[in-house]
Amino acid sequence: MADERYQQAEEIFRQVIKLDEKPKEAYVELAKVLKAESQNAEALDLLLKAAVLDPADAEPLYLAGSIYLDLRKPQEASVQFQRVLTINKLFPLVNYQLGRAALMMGDPKAALNYTELEKRANPNLADAYLLAADAHTVMQQYTMCANEYQKAIKLRPQQAIIYVKNAQCYRKAGQLDAATAMLNVRPRRSLVWLIYGRNREPSTN
Repeated sequence: MADERYQQAEEIFRQVIKLDEKPKEAYVELAKVLKAESQNAEALDLLLKAAVLDPADAEPLYLAGSIYLDLRKPQEASVQFQRVLTINKLFPLVNYQLGRAALMMGDPKAALNYTELEKRANPNLADAYLLAADAHTVMQQYTMCANEYQKAIKLRPQQAIIYVKNAQCYRKAGQLDAATAMLNVRPRRSLVWLIYGRNREPSTN
């Protein structure tokens, strides 16, 4: 059913592109559909065309950067996200995405700098703290890693894997009691979540 909806949307946007002299919006929307269908090469081409049509719009560049990250091409992604910043320094999540790209490129210090910027702009974004924890892990700063996971837990208390990763950081930092305590937080529910890979507890009905 989803495939049919994507195909219908794709046909509509392709028709709009044929009829519109400057189909920036259609380029972007078609690119989103193609991304969902894993047709990333054409999606990127459309997004870059959209960026040319409207250089003041940062969204096509942001979406292009996100696709490059999905393709594990962090350098190309970083270029697009930096272009976003030149257009709009307040564009949502761009510093978080730059942090992801930096970590993929093996630069955890830069990743931390970007996560700090993102946390100031968006203090309730758990993903920024999780990314910071990953960067500290790469740098073997395990106490700081655990601190970041603790902050993420406050924002996303139902995601069991965060508790497990937090315990791993405590263990590597030599804080075995803290590691054990973390694993004992709702241990049965956490185990069920890990087995089923869910973010909420399965129904007992």
